[in-house]
Amino acid sequence: MQIVGATVVDCLVSPCSRGILSMSGGIEEVGSVKWELLLCLLACWVACYFCIWKGVRFTGKVVYFTAVFPYVMLAILLVRGLTLPGAWQGVVYYLYPDPSRLADFQVWMEAAAQVLFSYGVSSGALITLGSYNKIHNNCYKDSLWLCVLNSATSFISGFVVFSTLGFMAEKQGISIDKVADSGPGLAFVVFPQAVALMPLPQLWAACFFLMLILLGLDTLFAGLETIISSVIDMFPGQMRRPWRREIVLFFFCSISFIIQISLTTQVCFFGFFLNHQPLTTSGGYMYPDWAYSVGWAMALSSVVAVPIWAHRGHPHTASVFLVPSGR
Repeated sequence: MQIVGATVVDCLVSPCSRGILSMSGGIEEVGSVKWELLLCLLACWVACYFCIWKGVRFTGKVVYFTAVFPYVMLAILLVRGLTLPGAWQGVVYYLYPDPSRLADFQVWMEAAAQVLFSYGVSSGALITLGSYNKIHNNCYKDSLWLCVLNSATSFISGFVVFSTLGFMAEKQGISIDKVADSGPGLAFVVFPQAVALMPLPQLWAACFFLMLILLGLDTLFAGLETIISSVIDMFPGQMRRPWRREIVLFFFCSISFIIQISLTTQVCFFGFFLNHQPLTTSGGYMYPDWAYSVGWAMALSSVVAVPIWAHRGHPHTASVFLVPSGR
């Protein structure tokens, strides 16, 4: 494969952004709803609803498949990746990083985001799911196993990622750091190209994207269970009646689906190709000033509730800001 003036990833990003996503010319051009993406969004919410509608006991049985299958695919991609030409170049790049990057603040931001997201810190999911354990359950042991499993998964996934990047770099004759950007570009551009090189590429491509869907559903399971369990605990008299949980979950999923229809338009996918500074896309489009206000409003919408709740205080206690000092 010989490409002049562009990398393999560049040639793949263009069909992805224009053909599949049909990205508009800017944030001010909303465009139309992609019905293929809309149907996929609907299918995901329907699957999520029926996986958790009967409670955590039924969800636990579903997770046996949704959590184990990604590890099976990870092992397959690891074996295949390490057997590709140029894979060891990527492994060496992975195991011998550049120490000077430790002075880059962006590296620490990415690391913190990964840790907070993978452990579900401050999301309430760990507390909610942990509340279903037996009262004498060894939570310290579970916590240690969670840390070990999470870190080991990330470490092994690094071999899968960089072995594939090493292969792509050798094909293009460039350094690994120029193959692809981090983020969704790896999942939706580089890895599909690597899967296409395997025997029966259609089968492996289906398994790979099914793995991504299951990973997303696992994350959504925990978030929805946290919200529904909180509502049930706040209104036990009304919510513990037959079919109340299913009805509330149906309305919540329906409202979430309606709100996320905007994500199936042509403009919202610019979020996949953003750089942190400045606020531009990989194609050079610079967002207008009012887009910053929209971004801050979206970011603060999930944070502003904390000081409001703290100021009002618990219904049965005084506001935390009104408690005298020394108490």
